[in-house]
Amino acid sequence: MLAFARTLMCELKLVLLDQPSASLAPSLVKRLFEILSGLRKEYDLAILLVEQNAESALGFADRGMVLAQSQIMLEGEAASVAKDPEVKRIYLGEGAFY
Repeated sequence: MLAFARTLMCELKLVLLDQPSASLAPSLVKRLFEILSGLRKEYDLAILLVEQNAESALGFADRGMVLAQSQIMLEGEAASVAKDPEVKRIYLGEGAFY
């Protein structure tokens, strides 16, 4: 949180986040992405997010990219990526919907 506060103080326009939800309880993950959404709007931030929690990441993002073995497997608008049948099967669970 301190690093993020320093980012806001410096008025940076791009923030890189690597696995911000790692080791957080599900209720905290939801709150984290709510806070990030608010900060993104309030400070007009661009956020480059690397996240294994595909459902939360794609719900937050404008664009999504799926990597496998260092290769781009799929990219596009986050809602489209989330609806892709293979992404749903592999990353979101068979019964997931977005």
